[in-house]
Amino acid sequence: MFVYCTDALGFDKAAAYNRIAVARLARRFPRVLAMLEAGRLSLTAARTLGPHLEVETADELLDAAAGKTVDEVKQLLAERAPKPAVPTSIRRTPQRRELQPATSSRPLFDQARNPSDEKPAPKKPTPRPESLAKDTYKVTFTGSSELVGMLEEVKTLLAQAQGKSCDEAEAIETAVRELRDRLRKRKYAVGARPKKQKAKTKTEASASQGRRSRRIPNAVRRAVAERDGYRCAYVDPETGRRCCETRFLEFQHVEAFSRGGVHSVENLKLFCRGHNQFAARRDGLMAGVAERRAVRDRAVDADAADGPGHSLWTAGLGCSA
Repeated sequence: MFVYCTDALGFDKAAAYNRIAVARLARRFPRVLAMLEAGRLSLTAARTLGPHLEVETADELLDAAAGKTVDEVKQLLAERAPKPAVPTSIRRTPQRRELQPATSSRPLFDQARNPSDEKPAPKKPTPRPESLAKDTYKVTFTGSSELVGMLEEVKTLLAQAQGKSCDEAEAIETAVRELRDRLRKRKYAVGARPKKQKAKTKTEASASQGRRSRRIPNAVRRAVAERDGYRCAYVDPETGRRCCETRFLEFQHVEAFSRGGVHSVENLKLFCRGHNQFAARRDGLMAGVAERRAVRDRAVDADAADGPGHSLWTAGLGCSA
C-alpha cells in the first residue's frame, strides 16, 4: 500500500503515511471517514486522534474535535490526558567541527570548490510550544549567551524583590508580561493615564474647528482593542469565519475618515494589514493612494534624470540645487 501511494499516486512519504494510518483508523471507526468527507476533520487531526480513540469514548472525542485545527486537537488531548511538567535545562549547543580538506598534488585552481556545489546552511527549526496539560506548555528554543546571562540576572533581581527564589519559567513569564504591557500601552493606550487638556484660546479653538485630526484618542483605541480581543475582527461573509491574525493590526474605520467617519468605538475595528487594504480596495479608497504613488514615482524618475545635484526637496520648493 505504501509503495502504491508513493509510486502510483505520487504522494510523498509523509502524505502516504497519513492516508494509510487514517484509512486503517476508519476501518475501526467508520465515522472518521464521514467526518473527513464533510470537512469536519482533517487528515492530520484524525491521525493525531487515532491513538486516543476507544470504542467507549470515540463518539464523544470525535464530537469534541469536530471543526478544530490540529493545534486545538492537541490542546484537547492534553486536557484529557495531561503530561507531567518537563524539567528546566539550559545547555550549550554543540559546535560543529569543520573537517580540514585533504592535501592534494593537483594545482590549486583544480582544488577550488564550485560555489554551486556547496550545500546551503540548514535552516533553524521554528520552535513551537507543545501542550502538556490544560494550562501548561513545553517551550524549547535556542538563545545566545547574552540571553542566558540576562535570565540569571532577572532571576536574582526577582528573588530579591519577592523574597523567594524563582525558576527560569517564572522569570521569562514576568519579563514577557511587562514587555507585553508596555507594547500594548504604546499601540492601544492600555494603562495610559489620561492627559490633562489645556484650555485653548479663542484663536486656537477657531483654528481647530476647521481641521480634523487623524489621531485616535487613547480611550477609543483602548476600548476597540479590548473589545476585539487584540485580534483581527474581519469576518468572511460567506463562511462566517473570523480572521485569526494577531500581528500587524491596524485601526479600520467602518465609515472612512476621508468620507466624514469619526473616531468612535462603533466606527472602528481592528483589522490586520491585509484585510485593512482589502477593505480599502473594496470601498474604493485605494484610487487616491495609487495616484499619489504614481506622482511620487514620476518625481523619483525626474530626480534620477536630472542628476545628483537635483532633489525632490528642491523640486518641491521650485528651485534647483
